[in-house]
Amino acid sequence: MGGKNVARSSAARAEAMAAHDAVMRTAPGWVALPRIVLKGTTIDMYRAPASRQAELIAWPVKSTFPNRVSLTGLGDDEPDRLDARIFGCGVSNGVDRDFLEPVRTDSSDSALITLATGIFSDQTMISQLAEDEDTFGFGDDCTALDQVLPGFAGSYSFVGNEFSGMSPNEAQLEIMQRGSVAQRAAARRFIVAHPGDVHPSALIQVISELVALGDFERAAFWYYVWQIRSEPWARLGSRDGDAALRGAIRATLGPAINGWAGSDMIAMTNLMKQASTFEARAPVYSGRPAGVSAAAWAAAIARSRADHSARTLDRAMPNDPKFIDDADKARRQNGLSVGPWKNRGQPLDPSWR
Repeated sequence: MGGKNVARSSAARAEAMAAHDAVMRTAPGWVALPRIVLKGTTIDMYRAPASRQAELIAWPVKSTFPNRVSLTGLGDDEPDRLDARIFGCGVSNGVDRDFLEPVRTDSSDSALITLATGIFSDQTMISQLAEDEDTFGFGDDCTALDQVLPGFAGSYSFVGNEFSGMSPNEAQLEIMQRGSVAQRAAARRFIVAHPGDVHPSALIQVISELVALGDFERAAFWYYVWQIRSEPWARLGSRDGDAALRGAIRATLGPAINGWAGSDMIAMTNLMKQASTFEARAPVYSGRPAGVSAAAWAAAIARSRADHSARTLDRAMPNDPKFIDDADKARRQNGLSVGPWKNRGQPLDPSWR
């Protein structure tokens, strides 16, 4: 779906504002001034009296991406006079210092508030301040907040689709998976609802987060789906990339997942079968390794599915008393629990069947 999504844009803007304000209020040496709300923008202001610096951050209503004016002293020759630079979407420009008069580095808070109001009262004012107004932009597709906002280490990330009704693409999902708790949760929900839209590696963080949340049954389910979908990439993709990644994840996440699920061998086998059934009917990711033909890729997918099918699992993990007793004995010898699953977390979604 296309078109503007004002609600999502406003929510993203509000979350970014709150995250950055929290960072600045705890930054050593910085003092927050009262927030100014104008018709077209909201202005946050911070000053560091000891270093004679100030930061003016404007959050336009019609754009999620902020604009910033950074104020500093000119230096030893004129330490009280202000110098300024404007930062926006991928650009920064100097400011005509005459516009800043008569405000100085040691001026009162009220004088700084008046200056900020004058600068940001109209969005066109920023481009008028810039030395090259034709190149100063305000892009809705900008996402790198830490390149504009001072002291922002990325606790919140813009994705790039805040101002539209579009679902996130793979690049945007990667940003979401590095973003706030809410953004990571949104990415997780999207990926498990649309596994065919993402490279299998996108499932790795989903699985890790589910483990951290205590949702072990869900984590195990998606781990077994990931095993099936990552095998063709490991077989036909790059040895240093896809194959190495799969080996590393199986060596790290694998023991945690199988160690939990293996306490009940019958339940573990049934979960693996359920994951195999789900994976076989879920849409397949459209990409494939470079240089691999469509026929070879289809054969690799079929082989992986056969390797993890119910028939293969029944041979490898038979529902046989002796096999189960031997497996339970080995677990006890290794200090692992045996019995019904504990800490299952949320049940599997009914659609994952």
